[in-house]
Amino acid sequence: MWSSSTPRVYRSWVRIQNKFRGWKGRKEFMLIWQKIVKIQAHVRGHQVRKNYRKVVWSVGIVEKVILRWRRKGRGLRGFQPEKQLEGPSWQIQPAKAEAEDEYDFLKDGRKQATGRLDRALARVRSMNQYPEARDQYRRLQACVNSL
Repeated sequence: MWSSSTPRVYRSWVRIQNKFRGWKGRKEFMLIWQKIVKIQAHVRGHQVRKNYRKVVWSVGIVEKVILRWRRKGRGLRGFQPEKQLEGPSWQIQPAKAEAEDEYDFLKDGRKQATGRLDRALARVRSMNQYPEARDQYRRLQACVNSL
């Protein structure tokens, strides 16, 4: 019933099955890989959009500080350099002690504001330092403006 070429036929069947299973495995792998790439693209886009808000906020703060500094000669709202008061020091001292008690919370707020400003300035500086970051910021800005 079987001829002498039967082992060759079996080998060819095994070879065909092997090639088919390899092709099928590669196809399934590529489908899974494409889905993973799509998920990664969505996650990375979300991260960039989330970071874009921080960058825009930082740029806005730095622009406001620059405008205030040019207009008034100072950068932080509410920050007033200590004025030289004329007259004997014994008249000013009680008022100064009361003012210190009342305005300690303002000093804390000012320290927090300068900290936020420093972080925003560092973010803008790092963005401005690298050409790739500048290009990415421009692309994001164009994308947001088109919406």
